[in-house]
Amino acid sequence: MAISFDADGKIKRLAIDERNGDRTVIKFANMRRNAGLTEKDFLLD
Repeated sequence: MAISFDADGKIKRLAIDERNGDRTVIKFANMRRNAGLTEKDFLLD
């Protein structure tokens, strides 16, 4: 597993090498600061 960050410290890329030789790469764009979750974010209607 490899995680790359940009100059601001935000995650830019996540690469996962699996045991069977497969590689998964996830690129992140338009990342924003985490505003945090509250209890109401987890309520079901």
